[in-house]
Amino acid sequence: MPAVILCGCDTDYYAWLNRLQGRYEVVAMVTEEPWQHGTHVGGVRLVYPGEVRALCRRHEVSYLLYAHGADREAIEVACKEGGWHPFWCHGIEALPTVG
Repeated sequence: MPAVILCGCDTDYYAWLNRLQGRYEVVAMVTEEPWQHGTHVGGVRLVYPGEVRALCRRHEVSYLLYAHGADREAIEVACKEGGWHPFWCHGIEALPTVG
């Protein structure tokens, strides 16, 4: 099952989580809010943007899914070291078996 990370945790991402479960391994959802960090939504852990790069390596993540450009930018800024080229996907409609 391909692994994905949802690059936010608002209502858009929660709806995606429900649609993806059973088809993709949702490794994490990203938050910048300290009060949300380390909690779980639908069994998926909320992590800081700076944790995404390590999670991608550890879980061989296939896609980073984002709904808003600011969510993608937060991860790019937090993981700005070179040599990292994640596969970004704006929305879930382009994913196989979801669209």
